[in-house]
Amino acid sequence: MNRFMKWIQSGASLLVIAALAVVMATQAVFALDKVTLKNGEVYEGEILRETDSAVWMKRRVGTVEFEEFVLKEEIASIERDVDTPGDGTKSRDSAKDREARQKAIASGATKVCFISLGDKENNKEMVGMYIYGDALRDSMKALLELPEEEQPDIVVLVVDSGGGYTAETKPLSDVIHLEMKKHFRVVVWVESAISAASFISFNAEEIYMKPEGHIGGTVQYIGGPGGAKASEGRELLEVLELGEMISKRGRRDPLVMRAMQTTTLLTADVNERTGEVKFYDGEGGKHVVSPATEILTLNALDADFYGVSKGTAANKNELAKLMGLSEWVEVGEVADEVQRRFRDNVKTAEVRSGEVYAKYQIALANAINSGGTDRQREVGIARRYLNELRSIINRAASFKKYNGITDAFFREQERLLRSLV
Repeated sequence: MNRFMKWIQSGASLLVIAALAVVMATQAVFALDKVTLKNGEVYEGEILRETDSAVWMKRRVGTVEFEEFVLKEEIASIERDVDTPGDGTKSRDSAKDREARQKAIASGATKVCFISLGDKENNKEMVGMYIYGDALRDSMKALLELPEEEQPDIVVLVVDSGGGYTAETKPLSDVIHLEMKKHFRVVVWVESAISAASFISFNAEEIYMKPEGHIGGTVQYIGGPGGAKASEGRELLEVLELGEMISKRGRRDPLVMRAMQTTTLLTADVNERTGEVKFYDGEGGKHVVSPATEILTLNALDADFYGVSKGTAANKNELAKLMGLSEWVEVGEVADEVQRRFRDNVKTAEVRSGEVYAKYQIALANAINSGGTDRQREVGIARRYLNELRSIINRAASFKKYNGITDAFFREQERLLRSLV
């Protein structure tokens, strides 16, 4: 439980539901609940439940229906049963967008899906917590459930992370290399790929950079009594083997990843005519890629020069041009929505779980120290908080996994509450 409380401290946001309704030739209307956030975003759906601290909503993205909750502290206003014109501007725009997309698909445009992995700006970036193998698999499944004509040809993983848990890099690598590549051309577009995030990026044969992008610095640190320190001995060998395996999956020279993991002299020769790069472990190359005293991190220019990336793109159109696309259309937004919803759930777990657990502990103590009908009432309050805690955590599988929270904990608390009545 100590580890649980250590991590429970630090919510939820997704897309707006689009709804269309046309009834004969008149202006049809339908009712939605509308939640407006302080940041200006608007969520539409059905409010299922509301407490002093949160609102639970049923919403839909495409064909995917899900239940989510939003923290009250993030909400500016709540409107219930809002009548929305069926032929409103938003609906007309959505219809036009769909028609344009279908025309582009019919004309043979390359279908491209963008999936965000990490969000540094909103502190939802950690590999393991916010970038999770099972969540990425869920995004892939959402794409495969689309009608065949709407499934992407290319999946672009937009990586924006400063690192995280090395333990999650193998599961992520397996999803990308063993599963996603079977169905799609997988591309990585790097905004930030530091530490464990560079492992993710190196799975792709095609890496492109954003102008401000960096990739590398893949040193594994292990916590201990004296604080975190770089891996050594057997642990270092294991993570170096992992880096070599991932490099081979992305058809890259393992020497580059090794220089990102440990101090080693890496040099290279670059053919100015063909752009072909040959790396050397130590002296031998004309260019010093990484001095023997430094850990390699590449900016966009260097990543391009040394062939780690295939170019730099500031926006989607520039990226499409680098990928050799003359005509393209964006599809599969639901896959990115899966990631955003997952990150929101994890953030909610970080923010809310500690507070809810503290309230549960107070109610449990009140139940233990009271009797009769008062005890029954306090047990009921405690059980509600325990159920809310379970709901929060069960929606954030990575939070549950990496904080050591088990189903056995909840079973034990249920047993304790039953013993009080």
